[in-house]
Amino acid sequence: MRNLFSCLLIVSVCMISCRSGHAPGGRIATGADSVEYAHGFSVESGEGYTCVEIANPWDSGRVLHRYVLVPSSDPLPSDLPEGTLIRTPLRRVVVYTSIHCSMMDCLGVHDEVVGVCGSRYVDVGFVKKGLSEGRIADLGESVQPDMERMIEISPDAVFTSPIDDQTGYGKLEKIGIPVIECADYMEPHPLGRSEWLKFFGLLFGREQEADSLFRTTADAYCQARELADSVKTRPTLLAEARLGSVWYLPGGESYMATIYRDAGADYLWADTPETGSLSLSFEHVFERAAKADVWVMKYNRPVDKTLSDLKSDYAGYALFDAYRRGEVYACNTGHTTYYEDLVIHPDYVLKDLIRVFHPELMPGYAPRYFIRMEE
Repeated sequence: MRNLFSCLLIVSVCMISCRSGHAPGGRIATGADSVEYAHGFSVESGEGYTCVEIANPWDSGRVLHRYVLVPSSDPLPSDLPEGTLIRTPLRRVVVYTSIHCSMMDCLGVHDEVVGVCGSRYVDVGFVKKGLSEGRIADLGESVQPDMERMIEISPDAVFTSPIDDQTGYGKLEKIGIPVIECADYMEPHPLGRSEWLKFFGLLFGREQEADSLFRTTADAYCQARELADSVKTRPTLLAEARLGSVWYLPGGESYMATIYRDAGADYLWADTPETGSLSLSFEHVFERAAKADVWVMKYNRPVDKTLSDLKSDYAGYALFDAYRRGEVYACNTGHTTYYEDLVIHPDYVLKDLIRVFHPELMPGYAPRYFIRMEE
């Protein structure tokens, strides 16, 4: 009993330490209208409405979008702030990305999704079933959706991921359908990205579900991070591979760089200020990472890639020390739900990477995503 009490006490301290270490001002935030880790949105309650501001991640002095949420069962208040009016809960929506479909899935928002873009990239069960049964419309690609079909299904809102602050939505804006801009992928902390679940909860009347799911995820992430904090040495890390002639790597202030650090790795581009991706040449990457201890990457193909396949893709890969020592760990996203899980359960990804960098900390752990690349 004494040992059990000690373990519970340690876990509790770890949870509190993790929360206070990342929450703005050291506060512990709870509830769908409070924000703890996310920098990309803020919530303010008014009399008869809720105002959600989406920060512009490309210009910290500007607001990307302001949404004024009013329950559809209530009359409109006389004094509403400026912004896009959204009557909640939303009943009919179109979604442009698989990740946001996954967030809705976790909150039990199924019947409300009436259309998607980029359907071939969506690996979410209820969406695939809805598409096959004709209940969910395939609107083509997000860069040029089928506007006639969009008008026909008449959604309450369309969920998009803005690429930059200059992005326009063309005909979509002209027909008056509210655009919900979700810049969650620009969050510097993985739990900040997960916390966007609270925004979705407000939009769909799932506030309690969103807060509970986020709290569970945050606690699990913090426990795993505290485990990796105990390591004495950190392996140097190279990430990803070339796409065409460009090697895209997570910026040093990105949520992936944060996960690498929290998993106990010394990510070799941790000193860069970008929250998005770096676009580098092979020569630049090789100069810095030729002697990296570990190499992690993702790819999508029907069968798992081998080291020989990797060398066939580009002979220069075989020059890295991590390749020669067989310290290459890869995730085949065609066989896993990596992208869907990354937003809602970054704790899953964190544990996988702790196992890669420090297997002694995860005895008996079965990897979900990253496995050693075979010869």
